[in-house]
Amino acid sequence: MVLWKTWFDLRTRFFICLGLLILNVLSLIVFFPLFGTFLTRLKMEIPLEQWKQIQAYASDYLLYMDAGWFHKDETMAAFAVIFALGGIMTEAKTHTVLLSLSLPVLRRRWVLSHAVFAWMYIMILAAVASILIVLAGFVYGKSYPLTRALMQTFLMPLIAFPWIGATLAVTSLTFDKLRAGLIVFGAWFLTGLLEKIPPVRIWLPGNLMDLAEPGSFPWQSLIVILVVGIGGIFFAVNKFEESDF
Repeated sequence: MVLWKTWFDLRTRFFICLGLLILNVLSLIVFFPLFGTFLTRLKMEIPLEQWKQIQAYASDYLLYMDAGWFHKDETMAAFAVIFALGGIMTEAKTHTVLLSLSLPVLRRRWVLSHAVFAWMYIMILAAVASILIVLAGFVYGKSYPLTRALMQTFLMPLIAFPWIGATLAVTSLTFDKLRAGLIVFGAWFLTGLLEKIPPVRIWLPGNLMDLAEPGSFPWQSLIVILVVGIGGIFFAVNKFEESDF
């Protein structure tokens, strides 16, 4: 019953996000052969150093997709927030929470099921993106390494994990989808600005993508991901169990 209700509540959001992801990835794939031609028209407007770097992206499918998709971790973070919003905790506002709680199910199971489904959907989206990118590489005759695609598929859900925990924690405090969404998306926007500050960036979840590079282990990001993700879910579970409806 809990699993079915969680799936039912999130199914529309999942298919919308899946559609947006496919459009995003396909637009990058289709634009790849046009990238060099497009940049040629802008050559006089781009500094020489940047021009050489961009030329490398235009000729190397791996660099192009890494820069265009796999290093755009904010997309998966946004999807994670969207999936984690709502659920039984926001039913308190409409008083339908009493009907759900009348079922012989532990309160913590409601919250944990929501977290699991949100993370599972992120894993599916990451896998779909990687499959499309690898297949397109074969079409262009510029293969994208399968091992690297698998690594990226594993890392993206990890980067999204703290956003699931944070969203559930904020929702457990507000019991309101709109306010929780505004707060967490505000934090999401702020992290985008903080990424430009190197001493701060190493602690942000998105920095974990550097793990795909040989000889790199961004332990600071991993600590933040685990603390915020697990801590947020644990906080939401305890807050919901202690709430009086």
